[in-house]
Amino acid sequence: MGEKFYQVASAEKTTKSAAEQETRTLLFLMGYLQDSEMIETFIIDVFNDVTALDREETKIWDAQSKGDGQCSPKEIGKDLVTLFRNFISIIDFNYYILSIKDISNKNLTLVAISRKNPITILTYSDFTDDAKAEIKNGLLVACNDKTYIDNDYSEKDIDDFLNKVIIVLNNDKPQNYIKKIAFTKEEIIDEKVLIQIFNEIKIKQISIKTSSDVNGIILNSVQDVHKLGRDLNFITINSLILSRIINNDFLDKNNGSQYIPIYFSDYLISLNMSDEDKIDLLQDCVNDIYRILSFKNMNKEFWSLLNDIVIICKENKGLNVKEIYEMINKKNIYYSSIKVESMLYFIACVKGGLKDED
Repeated sequence: MGEKFYQVASAEKTTKSAAEQETRTLLFLMGYLQDSEMIETFIIDVFNDVTALDREETKIWDAQSKGDGQCSPKEIGKDLVTLFRNFISIIDFNYYILSIKDISNKNLTLVAISRKNPITILTYSDFTDDAKAEIKNGLLVACNDKTYIDNDYSEKDIDDFLNKVIIVLNNDKPQNYIKKIAFTKEEIIDEKVLIQIFNEIKIKQISIKTSSDVNGIILNSVQDVHKLGRDLNFITINSLILSRIINNDFLDKNNGSQYIPIYFSDYLISLNMSDEDKIDLLQDCVNDIYRILSFKNMNKEFWSLLNDIVIICKENKGLNVKEIYEMINKKNIYYSSIKVESMLYFIACVKGGLKDED
């Protein structure tokens, strides 16, 4: 690769269908892989449509997305070109993923031909011999067409790449992606809100993608990518989902101010504290909530806690925050690990948001 570590290539114009598929791709990375919980940050349209990094930035998931309908094997091969470019780069990507909507069963082996789920993970070996040949030919054609592909790759590089790439038939309903990553129950949120959340994540992606021109920029390390302002963090997405479920963007309200949920006021007044100590307490509560939102390996437990609170609030509208706290399932990991005041604050935020629905 010469002296250059990595040079960002130009991005294609994003159509409406492509933008939706890119959001499907991001949410697939966030919730459908065995090691999704390791992902800390998504990078939008730099290395590829979506690239995910773990906290230490030693593990990298690279994903290309195509929003067209049913793809032919040759089209799949052409669509793999940016992934292949990254495969032969100096950066060691751990995953190479192509996210598409569909492919005809005739191109798949008997092993892969039966797919009842809207999301199916395929490898190169799942394709028929004829389809494999078309995929490889399509990739070679695209490599010859693209100026950002160096010519110093071998046929072995092509074969090694094709045997490593993952092709995802990624065509579920928008609301199901949100259900998957938030573990929400139908009792606490309707499908219209789930679709709204999906669309808001899509808008965030488009906004990041169109915020600046990064074409031609040279990165000297993987860490340099954060200077481009194209990060979308796990906690940002979790916070967005939470704020729509409880109709209360309290994390944003606490940005530079001390937000006091209405159902927390009486409890706060009852404390024998100075105003300064109360301000410190409020900030501690918010910090605790940020902290539990960022625990990816306990994401399911967090959403379970939220489900419990919402259901209790809806079924027992006259209860105060202390009484709701006592009714929460004490087996939940957060019951004893989070300070009581922080739990009461969170319950108050949820209860206040649900009241706005009435």
